[in-house]
Amino acid sequence: MRVILAAGLVAAILVVRPSYAAVADDKTCPIDEVVAVIRSVAGDATKTHIKRAHPDAEKDAKDATNEQKGVGDPADDHAKSDTCIRYGDRLEAGPEAVVTIETTKGKRHIGGSYDPVFQAPEASEAVSPGAMSYVASLYHNLFSRSSPTVYATGRGLEDCQQAEEEALPLVPLDRLGQTHQEIGADLKEIVAAWKPSASPHSVQATLRGRDGIAIARADSCGSAHVTLPLRPGDLHPNDPLTLEIVDGRGERLDYDLIVVEPKDLPVPPGPLPSEWLVAAWRLAAGPPETRLDSIARLQTAPPDALAARSISEAIWLDSKF
Repeated sequence: MRVILAAGLVAAILVVRPSYAAVADDKTCPIDEVVAVIRSVAGDATKTHIKRAHPDAEKDAKDATNEQKGVGDPADDHAKSDTCIRYGDRLEAGPEAVVTIETTKGKRHIGGSYDPVFQAPEASEAVSPGAMSYVASLYHNLFSRSSPTVYATGRGLEDCQQAEEEALPLVPLDRLGQTHQEIGADLKEIVAAWKPSASPHSVQATLRGRDGIAIARADSCGSAHVTLPLRPGDLHPNDPLTLEIVDGRGERLDYDLIVVEPKDLPVPPGPLPSEWLVAAWRLAAGPPETRLDSIARLQTAPPDALAARSISEAIWLDSKF
């Protein structure tokens, strides 16, 4: 088993300003607990209230805020831009204020003429207080505050055919420049990805076995990634596979894959509570030949895990981190 040691693994993810990041690092935004981020508050912020599911964590966050501000009075619990909402937290806003939050399902408005309450779901998996210390600094300030969140949407085949000549060449993401990849035999899906194009672009991805027979296939138009579901028994250790990515103009991008035992993939220097957090660590700190596997495992995160969604979006956009 290969063990890769990564140094200085401490603190935050998500779209944060540098001034906020110092608070977010250890207290406000644990990477494994964030389900929403407050983007703006319009109106009377004193008519808003955040009830933390974990009062001790809330007190720690206030103390960290006070320390940064150089004041001794406790910070209030009113909604403020860049504040994180964690599992179990409750955000309330009266008719005098509108709070805009970002979730994995897009932006929502709380208060004013909208719903007065946002109740964050309870955590669906156990989390470790120290989990973020192994992962989060690798994604510190991944996005600037002004960077938009982009959710790719598919287009009709007719649109793809009309714009094929304008589409960019089919080239790999910078992060997937190495075309030899190792994937675990336990994967339930594999994700094919390539550099995004502004124009609709029809692409077909096919996973083939040693004999050339297709194991899985998926098509895309407009989106620069596609998921190929796998069935139990599709992958066996030491199997050589080929991931073929072909666009509507016949351009190709091929990856040579080798299936390995999951235990032979790199592991972090300390335990992490969930598969997607291990994948996030491996994606940033592991060797380049395991990134395709890591991208697939990121998709196992709970649907409301905003940090996992943010990392995936950065991958699709070929952002640096």
